[in-house]
Amino acid sequence: MSHCCKFEYIQPSEEEINLLGYKYLDFNKETVKARQELTQGIQTSRCKDCWSYENNNQQSWRIKQNKVHRASKFINLNLQISSLCNQSCFYCLPSLSSSIKKFNLWPDTTSGELIIYPEETRSKITLEHITDFVKNIPTETTQFIFSLTGGEPFIIDNFHESMKYIIEVFFANNPNRTVLLCISTNTNVNLKKLIDFYDMINVLKEKYKDRFTIRITSSIENLEERAEYVRGGLVWSNFLENFKIHNTNADHHNIRLTINPFTISKITDFFKYFSSYKNLEFLYNYTFQKFWRIEVLDDRFKKELVNLEEYIISNNLVNRFDPYPWYTELEKFIIDDKKNARLFKQAITGIDVVRKTNWRNVFPEYIDWVDSIN
Repeated sequence: MSHCCKFEYIQPSEEEINLLGYKYLDFNKETVKARQELTQGIQTSRCKDCWSYENNNQQSWRIKQNKVHRASKFINLNLQISSLCNQSCFYCLPSLSSSIKKFNLWPDTTSGELIIYPEETRSKITLEHITDFVKNIPTETTQFIFSLTGGEPFIIDNFHESMKYIIEVFFANNPNRTVLLCISTNTNVNLKKLIDFYDMINVLKEKYKDRFTIRITSSIENLEERAEYVRGGLVWSNFLENFKIHNTNADHHNIRLTINPFTISKITDFFKYFSSYKNLEFLYNYTFQKFWRIEVLDDRFKKELVNLEEYIISNNLVNRFDPYPWYTELEKFIIDDKKNARLFKQAITGIDVVRKTNWRNVFPEYIDWVDSIN
């Protein structure tokens, strides 16, 4: 559990959860300690990222958010509701994907070596804790931003019913509130169930009018066979059908790219393909493992990013990037990091052993580069 994306996470305590119930989310001892330290001017260790900026007279995430939301009365609840997933994306982890967990072996996040991941204890926080938390959100809170990730949220049992219940619980105390439901999805789920989901959503939107909106983030990094390799278990044709359903029904739709070495070659083709969809924005994130980042690439790949920038400018697509034209920064990350390039080579070889795949058949333009790594 974490109170923002910069806050060092708290390992849930079963004892405290049993004692506090839903109040654990707000009043566990680590959260209470952090708040007390902040009020006393103590640089609490769980906020070290922001303090490091502020100590250098730079704006931290905390200060930026306070400026934006000082007068706002909202709660943003972001849940990884399960590790149940139907894909094994090569940069992911067993703790985030049940499909990866089934392999038993996966590259270690620091060494790139195949290891057996230990069993993890399941969190004792339940759906009941979440609904009780929402029921007890103070009445003066006017907006609820409810964000969901996984695993893959859309394959969870009773997902539709649970979402409807939680949304209606929030509106029950004050029908003039607003809800933004944000779902991050691999966009590769059962079509009928996805259509049923939007049937439910459209009923809620009719009931609450413009006070209820939905934002979908579709995660994808490449096209066709190349996408299927990166995201083991992806079926491209099914992805496209899912994608069209989201693009038609969601109030906001984003594509999120997890930028990795296999993203860069032919990257312009990706944006040519998806820019034809209206009202679609592009956002990105980097993998946390250093050996999956584009820092491992050498200068030969920079021309791909020059071509990308030329295409975006000539086709007036600059405003399609969220929250800023981040594509302009990609080139500076290509630094020929040889140490992690060696780990990349080791990790991708291990992935092929585990998944019984062969990246060379899918990404032939990388063969010379990988073979030069020693």
